[in-house]
Amino acid sequence: MSKNLTKMFKLARKKPAGPNLNEQPLFSEEIDRRGWVKWGEDNLAPMKLIELSKKSAVHNRIFKDKSMMVGGNGFVKDKLSKKALDFLDNIYNEDDMDEILAKVSTDYELFGSFALNLVWDISRTFIAEVNYIDVSTLRVAFPKQGCTINDIKGYYLSNDWSDMRRYQPLYVPAFSLEDRESENCILYYKGNTRVNRFYGEPDYMAGMNNIELEWKISRFHNNGISNGLQAGAMVTFLGGIPSDEEMATEAYRLKQDFQGEENSQDIIINFADSKDNAPFIQPLPSNGSDKYFIEVNKQVTDGILQAHRVSNGIIFGKSLPGQLGNKDEMLEALAIFQSNYITPRQRDIEKVFRKILDVNKIPDMLKIEKYSIEFNRITAGVENTVSICSNDKLTPEQKYYILIHSGFEEKQSQQLSGFTPVIEEDKNNPIV
Repeated sequence: MSKNLTKMFKLARKKPAGPNLNEQPLFSEEIDRRGWVKWGEDNLAPMKLIELSKKSAVHNRIFKDKSMMVGGNGFVKDKLSKKALDFLDNIYNEDDMDEILAKVSTDYELFGSFALNLVWDISRTFIAEVNYIDVSTLRVAFPKQGCTINDIKGYYLSNDWSDMRRYQPLYVPAFSLEDRESENCILYYKGNTRVNRFYGEPDYMAGMNNIELEWKISRFHNNGISNGLQAGAMVTFLGGIPSDEEMATEAYRLKQDFQGEENSQDIIINFADSKDNAPFIQPLPSNGSDKYFIEVNKQVTDGILQAHRVSNGIIFGKSLPGQLGNKDEMLEALAIFQSNYITPRQRDIEKVFRKILDVNKIPDMLKIEKYSIEFNRITAGVENTVSICSNDKLTPEQKYYILIHSGFEEKQSQQLSGFTPVIEEDKNNPIV
């Protein structure tokens, strides 16, 4: 591993410090006078997405499961040449290509983009090493006026973009077949976005309010349980009004004895002038907000699922109330999600790795293994097979993936469904 690469690789792998997360990320792209394009209004949009993934249990589960479905099973090794297998071993790096694929898949789902550090051999004729780059540490170098993503000449890497005095950005040139002067370069890929020219945009953007809201609802219920007098009460001490110091002492004692750590204002303490000395405790009626938030939480969960393009939450453990979900429903839901979402994402990543193989003049076609960890134990009998193949509501592609997840071999699935997967080159979304 070269000295320059070691410095860059360690820089990208460190955990950055957390920024101010009071605002949701704004995916604006403004030119910074120091030489790069800002990722978000304050240039910290990726860190806000990381923090957001920690707040919502539903969002966190879905994005991690989607990452596993896309790249968790690694590359298909059958019938590959020795050159291709050596490439997958990535012998000059601590991670092989399967491990890099898993990290890349996570970045693609979380940020909508990913990056690789490619290292040329001494003669600059082939790629000798591939490293993972944490895309949250990357910023696009200042582009020329009116340029496109194809015209980017380089990128900046910083361990912490909120503290650039301590972690000064490091410039690394973009991957180019024409310019091979630098040993190290970066191959960057971003998914299709609605407005952004230079940075990726995660699919769940439309659900960010729901993700934030789920966290707030969770805190609401947690605070309610922590509070010893959940419904709230007003305690009135009868018998005269003591001094300020005595009132403060009595209020502190009462809250320490009967109230939880949070929602300290749920107990109202009052002192009144009266001949009686016994305190008067009056419960305050609940406003029913807890039931309201429970109902809202159901809508929030559905909103998060929709933002992640999940039509049936059963594959992520989110079935509808009262429905446990049977085998056929789970297989059908997974097959639809596989064909509509997972396969296109896998093709995006396959395209990037095929580009590297083309540079190294390796003709093999790399394919990512289809997700089958949870469903390979399910077997389909003759009756189920006939039911799948004769279902007019399913496309041939969806039938194919149901059969795959049911345990059929690929050739059998192709014959029974009439569908053969084809890897197509996406010319509308170039790799840079």
